[in-house]
Amino acid sequence: MTRLIDRLETSGILRTVDAALGRLLAQRSAQHGDAVGLAAALASAALAHGHGCLPLAALRDFVAELAETADVRLPEDLPPVETVRAALLASSWVARDAAMPAALVFDAHERVYLRRYFVYENIVAQSLASRLAESSLADALARTDPERRLMEKRLSSPL
Repeated sequence: MTRLIDRLETSGILRTVDAALGRLLAQRSAQHGDAVGLAAALASAALAHGHGCLPLAALRDFVAELAETADVRLPEDLPPVETVRAALLASSWVARDAAMPAALVFDAHERVYLRRYFVYENIVAQSLASRLAESSLADALARTDPERRLMEKRLSSPL
């Protein structure tokens, strides 16, 4: 499958940096290296296209989108999602959360992240949750939410 990564790079579907990361993890991962390498390369490519992660279920669609952008055909030898899932779950280079240091994170929602971006996303989420927990911010948001104001008005009016 590193040949697949090479072909994706040569055809313009993957950038050189994405392919290099994929090849590195493919070499470092023992038994399931090729699928882990492909997932890493595509997660890196997803970042370049403004996505924080690669939802595993969207792997084929994402490669199709990249192929269309590069004006090339979709490779026919992409591995099935089940194969990539099994490889990610079996690899020591892939963590299920940020607690374990690893190159990639494959979270409970089956999204593949470069670990750094998984950590960043969690920091932002925790910060937002903390701020929303403060009543003044929660009240301000409630006052500015038109749907909520409409619902409160309907609930407070007599039938």
